[in-house]
Amino acid sequence: MTADASPASRRLKDIGAIVREVSAAPNLQSALRVVVSQTRSAMEVDVCTVYFANDEDHRHVIVATDGLSSRTVGKVQLSFGEGLIGRIAESKRLVNLDDIPPALDQDFLRQTGESEYRSLLGVPILYKGSLQGVLLVRQRTKRQFDFSDEALLTTLAAQLGGAIVHAKASGEWRFICRSFAAKHFDGVPGAPGVAIGRAIVVGTSVTEVPNRQVADKQAEELRLRAAILTVKEEISTLRTTLSGDLHASDLALFDAYELMLDSPELLTSALAGIHEGLWAPSSFANAVEYYATQFDEMGDPYLRERATDIRGLGSRIVNHLLGQFNERESGSSPIILVGQCLSALDIGQARTGNVAGLVSGEGSSLSHVAIVARALGIPAVVGLTGLPLFQLHGQELAIDGTQGRVHLQFGTTLRNLLQRCISEQRRVDETLEPLRDMPATTAADENVQLLVNAGFEEHPQADLVAGSSGIGLYRSELPFLLRDRLPSEHEQQELYRSVLQAAHPLPVTFRTLDIGGDKSLPYLSDGSEGPADHYRGVRFMIHHPEIFLTQLRAVFRASEGLDNLRLLFPMVSCADELDHALRLVDLARAQLLADGLSPPRCAMGVMIEVPAAVYQITPIAPLVEFFSVGTNDLSQFLLATERTDPLGDKLLRGLHPALLQVLHTIVQSVHRMGKPVSVCGEIAGDPVAALLLLGMGIDALSMESLALPKVKWALSRLTYQRMQSMADEALRCDRAVELTRLMCSIGNEIGLDAIAARTIESSS
Repeated sequence: MTADASPASRRLKDIGAIVREVSAAPNLQSALRVVVSQTRSAMEVDVCTVYFANDEDHRHVIVATDGLSSRTVGKVQLSFGEGLIGRIAESKRLVNLDDIPPALDQDFLRQTGESEYRSLLGVPILYKGSLQGVLLVRQRTKRQFDFSDEALLTTLAAQLGGAIVHAKASGEWRFICRSFAAKHFDGVPGAPGVAIGRAIVVGTSVTEVPNRQVADKQAEELRLRAAILTVKEEISTLRTTLSGDLHASDLALFDAYELMLDSPELLTSALAGIHEGLWAPSSFANAVEYYATQFDEMGDPYLRERATDIRGLGSRIVNHLLGQFNERESGSSPIILVGQCLSALDIGQARTGNVAGLVSGEGSSLSHVAIVARALGIPAVVGLTGLPLFQLHGQELAIDGTQGRVHLQFGTTLRNLLQRCISEQRRVDETLEPLRDMPATTAADENVQLLVNAGFEEHPQADLVAGSSGIGLYRSELPFLLRDRLPSEHEQQELYRSVLQAAHPLPVTFRTLDIGGDKSLPYLSDGSEGPADHYRGVRFMIHHPEIFLTQLRAVFRASEGLDNLRLLFPMVSCADELDHALRLVDLARAQLLADGLSPPRCAMGVMIEVPAAVYQITPIAPLVEFFSVGTNDLSQFLLATERTDPLGDKLLRGLHPALLQVLHTIVQSVHRMGKPVSVCGEIAGDPVAALLLLGMGIDALSMESLALPKVKWALSRLTYQRMQSMADEALRCDRAVELTRLMCSIGNEIGLDAIAARTIESSS
């Protein structure tokens, strides 16, 4: 068997594809939907479910599922410490069962109404060791999940951990938790905006057409050809009608519909069914489903979404055959078109009608129905699993196309909140969007260096550093974590080259491998090395020089001719460790020189994460060109918190006075040695914390790219002089509560509430 055909290789491709879709998701709910649907498909299981750990209620709550009823979302809640979910969460370890003990699954079966499942694979969702939830798959038949299954689920759980923490920080988490009390369905945002109206359910899906036998085969063939011709005429008419509203690229979608209908294979397959005695609706539906399935199996998300378009077009023809199609009912009151698989043809006529919004059980943001809805400015929600279509007909609905939510029951309060939320969000987007690609400057036009963190992109795009001064922290662990073996020098070189090229000519600060602790490599474990933090970063690499040298050679080869590489060594605690690392750098250069290459010189720096390094700046500074402070790890070491300590998470929220004092000490020591210092922890992306860091003398901030516009907005409100006075005041705060109050006051002063993300509180 070739390497490409191995389960590990296939799983790696699955992981890469799902990670890309999760990264592209506009919010956490969309990301969760991608995870459960794609994981279920990739692993070929009956159910994939995500549980959140609700610390306030001490319960694990289903927040996303594919395979269970959508009614279980927010409703099924399992107590901490109980059942299989409790076992996974409490132990923070993977559980793989090929024969589930019935006693451990009773509460789940009772709440969901499901029959028994035989097999289960579940992993904890962790972020820096802190439990966020559980990701779990189930199978009704007996199955022993293998190592590649475990690797896929573990990697996706790690991806979700960061997304959940980000949602908590942004307020989306609070919105999700509060929404459990509301009666709603969550799908995928198709087109932004709010719409309220009476639901009109459109037609029948191709997957719902019953098979019937007919005697008059010729009549059925004529009916089918007539329905296809009718839909072709609709396509032509709509293209003309919408030509003034849609761009050429959007109008091309209707050309794609015509090409589908002109497919000889599709018609031949449908006619074959009729000639075997099937009536036209089921014969055509079967042909459509067969071809749609071919697209379902494609890896590319855009190509895969064409399956939805084929089904939508097929449903349009089927409904003409069934005589069930009504464009819209008479009257002027707003309506919401609802269907299992709406097509762009269903919504195209909404431009001049009373259609206020769209709900499609199938589809994604890449489907034609979503693309056209956005172009026409019609709010749309797509991809709603388990939507009870025919229970909705005639019921008043409220849809939020921005969040991807359909409310089935709501009152005046929620109605007002939805409308206000959308109008405010549009204003926020209008305010922040122009700043995304603008230089970062203060109110006095003083330039500020803002960089981005990167390292989870398999295929870096040209806009990787858009709106920034470069990459302030490139995490190089991805090719090591996504394999069941060490990546080769060539594999690393290709990835690093793509990153350096995407950022060129801006600098890329490349952090050498930071493995150990919570980022261990199971294929390197020999049983003698624990996951302790003392065996991380440079210390790990010193003990594995062959790994370090391979990575160094790869990145030096990758940087040839670009001249934008900066090396950053993590977890350095003293000058002796740095000396050892630098000797390995020299050795890697010598090896390349021996191969006839001329590796370029680059700036080298040290990451201050270990408290001991704060007091080693003087001997370290002559050996490097810059310093970077990793406040995430530094905070934990400084405040004596464990990653698994639930109380530690509370201590690490916000900016602690002790951390502020240490940062001030670092700035003074580094500047005294004539070197620059940056911060690349989470606090760098907090608008108020960023002001304080810059005010105390931090030279640059590196953050997630999503934080750039908001930080730029905050910077534009103040001068450096005002930031310095704020930092001085913050340094005088002895208690965390005092610092928190000051930061709130600063936020009010700069009008931070005006750009804060709003959450929608559901009300009945």
